Amino acid sequence: MTQQALLPTALLLALSTCLLTACGGSAMVRSQVAPASLPPPSPPAPPTPPAEPCPSPVTTDCVADVPFAESQDLTGGRQSDHALIKRGDGELNLVFRSRNDSTAPPIVDFRFGGGTIVEAGSLRVFPNASLHSNITVQAGGQLTLAGATTGNLANHGNTVLEDTVTGNVVNDGVLEPGSSIYGNVVPARIEGNFSQTSTGTLTAVIGATTGGFLSVTGRADIDGTLRLVPYTDDFGPYPLPGAPVSLQVLHADGGIVGQFAQWTSPGLFITGAPRYLPTDVYFDIATISAAQAMAAAQAGDALTLSSAAHFDAALGNADKWARMPGDALTSTQRQFLASMGAIQHLQDYDQAVRTFDSLSGHGYAAAADALLLQAALPASDLMTHVGNLRQGSAPESWFTPAAMTASGAGAFRGERTGFEQWLGDRLLLGYSFGWSEGSLRFDRSGGTAQDQSPQWDVYWQRNGNGNAYLFSDIGYSRHQLNLQRQIDLGGGRQTVGARRNLDLTRAYVEAGRDFQLGQGRLTPFAAVSYSALHGAAFAEQGSTGFELTAQPSMQQRFSAATGMRLGEEWRASGGHWTTLNLTTGFRHLLHARDDARAAFTGTPSTTFALDSMPRQRNSNWLQLNLATGGTLWDWRLTYDRQASDEALSVGANFRF
Repeated sequence: MTQQALLPTALLLALSTCLLTACGGSAMVRSQVAPASLPPPSPPAPPTPPAEPCPSPVTTDCVADVPFAESQDLTGGRQSDHALIKRGDGELNLVFRSRNDSTAPPIVDFRFGGGTIVEAGSLRVFPNASLHSNITVQAGGQLTLAGATTGNLANHGNTVLEDTVTGNVVNDGVLEPGSSIYGNVVPARIEGNFSQTSTGTLTAVIGATTGGFLSVTGRADIDGTLRLVPYTDDFGPYPLPGAPVSLQVLHADGGIVGQFAQWTSPGLFITGAPRYLPTDVYFDIATISAAQAMAAAQAGDALTLSSAAHFDAALGNADKWARMPGDALTSTQRQFLASMGAIQHLQDYDQAVRTFDSLSGHGYAAAADALLLQAALPASDLMTHVGNLRQGSAPESWFTPAAMTASGAGAFRGERTGFEQWLGDRLLLGYSFGWSEGSLRFDRSGGTAQDQSPQWDVYWQRNGNGNAYLFSDIGYSRHQLNLQRQIDLGGGRQTVGARRNLDLTRAYVEAGRDFQLGQGRLTPFAAVSYSALHGAAFAEQGSTGFELTAQPSMQQRFSAATGMRLGEEWRASGGHWTTLNLTTGFRHLLHARDDARAAFTGTPSTTFALDSMPRQRNSNWLQLNLATGGTLWDWRLTYDRQASDEALSVGANFRF
């Protein structure tokens, strides 16, 4: 290659190098250098634990002022000739090294030669600690001794004793011995003398398997109040045990001097008395019975007392598992025990009446009674229609508009259509189909029920000589009952309910005679009726454990009745007409059978009868039907009264 040929090539290479450099050669160089990484953020500093009050050595009085809702620990022990003074509404704990190390050895000692004063809030000595000090609990203070204590105790506030005090104890506040059903509490013990003043209260625990009473090695001088309380824990409250039972209250090796001035118990249902022996005090619980207590107080009526007896029976059944650990029970059992405990703690008889009425299941029985009462008589619109027929008339279909009928706890609204035919001049055959809906109320349990029902009837009437007749009606109806009620445990009401299907069959036979009365007729009659109600099983939904569950049931009624029926008809020109039908009578219940039984969901094996209010053997009724109309329209007024319930309705029809 010549020099002339190399020159353009060299120039081209130089130019290319310059262009590359100008267009980003430097970027190519930077792309080969890794960017510098940022240092990771520093972890947050751990929270500084609060400094313990009174660090060792304690050279002056140790004043622990713990604010409300706070908790502080003294760990590792203290040795001081000065005093420990607990102030503030919070909690101070004397503990080995952690509140979670309650069983960890060794036990650490706290010694305050100047005494310990609990002015306010709470002071707790844990099981892994001991306290050597004379202690004064002032009126606003609380002391829990779960560890051994050496020194005298003057309690003017509230003290829970779960271990041993070596020293003398004077109580003019409230002293509560620790208790358990798991065996994890050291029985309360005083190695010294015990004295309770007239203003003091000693607690004894019902239902505990460990502890719950006070043991004294010296002499016990007693006055003031003995307070019985039920055992409870995080899984409680628990129901009270079965009775009779003797509850130990106090033992003193050196003897018992004096007696309690009074005693109190949880709730209304305990009867009994203290029993004093030379070295022991017992409380003999004669009964723990809601039914007996309510009867003795003359609280409520027969329905209330019956419900209270059901409660007692359920308590007796639940007692065998009521002392089991909470985690061994089903959620329904825990709910039931908590509800039962709440009821046993009621302090007011008026509230107890409301509670037991709400547990009775009265609404289901009352609804059944209302349906059976309605079935004891044929439908008034049917009887009105048949009474207005002209003997031997042509076959025809008929319809009656909606009307109201009273029955027991409420009213039913229904309408009916049918067809009938005369076989000759004396025998009438017919059938009808109807529909009704009812709204019932149950004041005793704060409940209501809605009922919907199709109904079928087959009827016949045989006319005899002298305007005498024999009428028979056989019917069937299918009822869908939606009932809601309230369970009142004293701390609030819970709404529960269930849907129940009921099949009702009935038969009615009436004999009477028509007498002409002006333009109308007067008909005295006598009748018998039979009705049977088959109820399907149901289970209420709720969260108290006192919801009801029931198996299929059968209820029957057999009744006799006498009465008078008045019918008038007026016709005017232009096709206008007016009818009046009035029926009144007296009914006597001949026989009743009820096998409706239920149980609380908390104790499903303990069944009881679903009770209603006492039945009226004798009752009366009044039915009025007034109608007027013409060719294209008519209206009617119906009034029905059954016992203390009544219903009124007005309806109109227009034809085009």
